[in-house]
Amino acid sequence: MPPHCKFDHEIHLENDQTPPHSHIYPLSGTELGLLHEFLDDILGKGFIQSSQLPVGAPFLFAKKNDSTLQLCVNFWNLNKITPKDWYLIPLVTNLLDQLGSTKLSTPSLTSTLATTMFMW
Repeated sequence: MPPHCKFDHEIHLENDQTPPHSHIYPLSGTELGLLHEFLDDILGKGFIQSSQLPVGAPFLFAKKNDSTLQLCVNFWNLNKITPKDWYLIPLVTNLLDQLGSTKLSTPSLTSTLATTMFMW
């Protein structure tokens, strides 16, 4: 992971609203143990940092088909007060039309599409 800098991810809220306070779902002993393992792991890797904010998003565990538990975070209330950013994804057919009748090999086509997408 790169070191933290002034361009780290921030969550911007509409009209300087405060983040909502959400209730906490009850956890079993197994789920609480898994949560501690998960948090210790990602804290140790530097993916997240500890916070003293009195707000947060509720989470729960969902059982997967193989009987393992998947952590699910409910950002529903937070998403309601964040500004919406809309960026259209270019359609591959439109990108190919822009190339016209140019004959390209597969590796060349892949690099051309990647370059075209990065220029936008």
